[in-house]
Parts: sequence; structure tokens; C-alpha cells
Amino acid sequence: MIPSQCAGVFSAEVWSSADIGQLAGEVRRIMPQCPALLDPGVFLASLSSGSIPRVLVVRCGPEIVGVVCVKERKIAGIPIGLIYAEGTLGGLVLAETANREAVLHVALEKLLALRRVQGLRLLVQPDGYELKVAHDLAMSMGLSFCQAPFHSNHVRLPLPASYEVFLDSLRRRTRRNFRYCRKQFAAAGHRYVPRISTAEIRAAADRLKEKCRFKTSTRDLERVWKWIASVDRPFACGLRSRHGELLSVTAGFYDSMGATMLLQLNDDMDFERDSMSLILRGYLIESLIQDGVPNLFFWGGVGGPLKRYAEDIPGILVFLNPASSGWQMARSLVRILAPKRLQAYRWWS
Repeated sequence: MIPSQCAGVFSAEVWSSADIGQLAGEVRRIMPQCPALLDPGVFLASLSSGSIPRVLVVRCGPEIVGVVCVKERKIAGIPIGLIYAEGTLGGLVLAETANREAVLHVALEKLLALRRVQGLRLLVQPDGYELKVAHDLAMSMGLSFCQAPFHSNHVRLPLPASYEVFLDSLRRRTRRNFRYCRKQFAAAGHRYVPRISTAEIRAAADRLKEKCRFKTSTRDLERVWKWIASVDRPFACGLRSRHGELLSVTAGFYDSMGATMLLQLNDDMDFERDSMSLILRGYLIESLIQDGVPNLFFWGGVGGPLKRYAEDIPGILVFLNPASSGWQMARSLVRILAPKRLQAYRWWS
């Protein structure tokens, strides 16, 4: 029996991206403190061009009680029937706590019943209910089930009660760099800008991406701008030189779990020795702590000195496949046709 607080019959529907806008009011009714990544509109904006959104809307009788957002991979524009979902940041299910297990069960069951679906790849929290639901479905539907430890691509930096406490937690050399670089930056007449308009940060990003040590494509930037436009509480800040141009910018969003940084671009070409990345992150962390934000998440990970202090987000990678020779043949074909970059990605296993 599927546990829930609903006495009616659960059913699931697959909605297209064109219908997602109708869910905005339902999201706030079902889960007022919804993590941004569970919001269907934000999910849609966050997808890369290699994915197709599949949104499962679950009803109890006529009432919508939950939403599960997943994506289907495509190669050369062709959907391949593999469904992916990541729940390490906020979970997989938008629903009231008592309904989440039931909503996920019904949603995944609906997906697996579709003829075009060839398998599921779920990255879930190690101690969550999602693992149990996936195992139960595999047993009831005769699917092959496999799980393996797999860290999320994202990391979390817990933020303490004050910026001084944060600095004291760092190693001596790192702490010195945070303080010394900011002092030199301010002495040169430059300043921190806590808020930047959308138009200005986009213009600055187009210029800075050519001067940044880490390359970002125009397509990736457009994805970030779409993503930020879809959230309720975006942020954009930067460092401005004494002459007025932006030397470093970062952008992301706030939600109930903390702040998530999606992008940072720096003028590494002209200010290679000035540690623009470190300076901006120091100002941002100080600002977040002052606002009482508990965590700073780095989407896609973090390098430099903060890598030592950020926490990997653990996960369990779950594979659900039809236990048939046809699936084995399809998987082999995908491996042959897929680019090497995708073949190396562990989710293809």
C-alpha cells in the first residue's frame, strides 16, 4: 500500500513544457517554501539543449497533490528513452511531506509504463524515501535494479554566524589571502557592487567570458540568464574598478535552502595577480552571512581555496532498466552512437 494523507485514488499525467505555466499557483499552494529546483518553471529554464522536459502531475481525485520533474536525453535531436532526475538538492518531489512517497511512486510508475521509456537514472539522497520507492517499483514491475554511491556535481559551503568566524575557520594562508587581497583591492580605488541589473551583468558577461581563465560558451550563458529570470529571488553582484567597468561578476538565486551560485566570470587576463574570484566570493559570503543565509551552494562544484572547505553532496545513483535483451541491445547502440564525452559519463552505464 502506498502511504499518503489522501483518501482518494492517485493518478499521474505527463504534461508538456507548454502546460507548465499553469502550475505556478499550484506550486505555492502545495509547498509554499518550495526549493527553487522543484519549481517546474525553474526546472524548465534550467535544462540544457540536450534534454527534453517530462513533467509528471499527480492528482488525488481531481486535485493536484504533487509534481515530479524529470528529463529525457536526446542525441542529435532524437529522444533516446532514457529518463534522468537529480534529487540531491531539495529532493525529487514537489508535494506535502505525507504525500511525497505516494506521488513519486505513481509518477515513476506512469513513466515506466510508457513504451518509449527505456530506463530511469535517478540521483537521490542516501537517506531519502526515493531509494525505497525505486526498489519497490523494480520488484513490482520486474525491472532490473542497481544502485551505487555517486557524489552530486554540486557542493555546499555551510555559513557560520559571522564573517570573522568564517575567516577563523580557514587555514592561515587562505585567511591571509582573503584579507590581504580585499585590502589591496580597496586601496586601488575599486569597490564591491552588491546589486547589478540584468542588462549590465549580461553586457559585462559577454566581455568577461573572453578574459576569464575558465571558458563559458554563449549557449551556457543564455541558459543561466533564462534560469535566473525564472526564479523568485535572483541575485547578481560584482566588483567594479575605479574607472567604472565590472572586473568580476557572479549570479544565482536564493531559496529556502540558501543561495546557489550559478556563474562567476572574472577579468583574469588584465588582473591575473589580483585574485578577483577570491575577492568577490569573500564579499558575497560576508553579505550572505549578514542576511542570515545558512548555505552557499556552488552549482557544478568549486575550485581554488574554497574547495577544501566546501562539502561534497552525497548521493545514490539508481538504475531502473527493463530486464530484457531488447534493452541491452538499445544500450549498446547508444554507446556506439553517443559522442565520447557522453560515453565517459557514468550515468550511461
